[in-house]
Amino acid sequence: MEEGADLVVLPEYFTYLGPEDRYGEVAEVIDGPTLSRVGALAAKHGIVVLAGSLIEPSPHAGKFFNTSVLFGPDGARLGVYRKIHLFDVEVGDGQTYRESAAVAPGTEVVVADSPLGKVGLSVVPAMVAVRLGINQATFAGELSVDGGAVTIRRDSDVASEKVTAALPAIVSVTDQTGEARYPSFKGIMAAKKKDVQEWTLSDLDIDAASVGLDNAWTKVESFEPRPPRTAGEIVTDEGDGGTKLAEFLASKKFI
Repeated sequence: MEEGADLVVLPEYFTYLGPEDRYGEVAEVIDGPTLSRVGALAAKHGIVVLAGSLIEPSPHAGKFFNTSVLFGPDGARLGVYRKIHLFDVEVGDGQTYRESAAVAPGTEVVVADSPLGKVGLSVVPAMVAVRLGINQATFAGELSVDGGAVTIRRDSDVASEKVTAALPAIVSVTDQTGEARYPSFKGIMAAKKKDVQEWTLSDLDIDAASVGLDNAWTKVESFEPRPPRTAGEIVTDEGDGGTKLAEFLASKKFI
């Protein structure tokens, strides 16, 4: 802000990033103290602030929203977006991460008007675009590239918008864009055999003085190795196998 910033973007889960069993303790409503403070700071400095996301209570039992809020330079809320596409992934060696176990997906595509122009509130693409300092075209239901520009069609509940952005740009798409591609076991195994191409900083024309620990946006305070895998639980079906299976899935928040 001292250097004249017009837009400040806070990271995803900027209020808490930790075990899901504490979400109930740290969740806040939109009018809670944290976002009220962010809105006040936006007004104080006369800037647009995207409050990356925080954990918000939801009407779904045991689940919360991953919510982003955009504030204008007067401190007013310009848009509220609840993350739609949740991060569920299997990284191998039995490790999985399922954001959907504790987070309920939002249902509304949000595009907000701001003094900087229209802003699509999609958590990761918008933040990456700001970090790289390039244009963004988010929530594309259809896209085409012509010369030095990309054009998308963005559909909401009430209208369809046509958005054009000069390249380079970050583009995010919805499940309406083309035919969805799902990984198969054969495809995963083939991908593991592909050569990984590596580039040096000089290959990418990046100044070594601009990267590294001294320039990192985050700092690792501590770390520890992953605990060893434990033996699985064997359930003997004595007529109540289905009940035991359901209880296990419920304890892991799969159901």
